[in-house]
Amino acid sequence: DATDGYAFGHLGEAELAQGHAAEALAAYQQAVHWEPELISAHLGLARCYGQLGEWEAALLAVERVLQLDPSNAAAMALRREIEVRP
Repeated sequence: DATDGYAFGHLGEAELAQGHAAEALAAYQQAVHWEPELISAHLGLARCYGQLGEWEAALLAVERVLQLDPSNAAAMALRREIEVRP
């Protein structure tokens, strides 16, 4: 189903696990398009953007996770990593 945000989220996870950040990014973008509150997809976006050196976009994606789940430990840790990067 081309409108299944969860399926796109799983595809993003698989692509990212294989080191394909650009492909994972595209999948996660589709995931949040179809499932705007899918926390794991927003976190995946943040990781992809970070791997691609797009730090502002990564931080925005992390902030979206924290809007949806203020106590998300993975998002808080990733935000700290982004903020202290050289």
